[in-house]
Amino acid sequence: MKKMKKKLTQSSGFTLAETLITVAIISLVCAGLVNVSGVVRNIYIKITRQADAETLLATTVTAMKADLSETNNVELKDGKVEYIYSLSRGYRMKYSFDETHGIMVIPVDDETKAMPLVTGKTMTLDMHTELGEKGVRYDPATHVFTFTVNVVEKGKEELVASRTVNVRAVNKQD
Repeated sequence: MKKMKKKLTQSSGFTLAETLITVAIISLVCAGLVNVSGVVRNIYIKITRQADAETLLATTVTAMKADLSETNNVELKDGKVEYIYSLSRGYRMKYSFDETHGIMVIPVDDETKAMPLVTGKTMTLDMHTELGEKGVRYDPATHVFTFTVNVVEKGKEELVASRTVNVRAVNKQD
């Protein structure tokens, strides 16, 4: 019984000052973690945005290469490709730009059947593709198409990714 009474009356433990210092240190550590998580979040958003842009760029380039490598009857205007006959699509077509869908494929014989070059699943909400200012160029001597595809952030018109590509036409009829 004496041992129990002694334990109950003992005044061991933390003082108020020690408790306050501990709470202050824990608060500083938590504040540091919040700041670090914000930096990590910003880095994650930047990396994800760049990966989305590269995926969109690669998909667009692949689709255009498929159209241009299997083509004949190229019509030029001021050195730029005006129309091509795409053997893979089976019709005369041209490329155009649309604010919502990016690069569009326009059938020459029925422009109401215009369609995005890449599907909506590939497009991101805040980016679209567009052709570089020189458009699609064609060299009849070498049968090589040259074009630049840009991935641009909508609204800001900020260039996120870009690639210039040369494609040799397999069917060399002009």
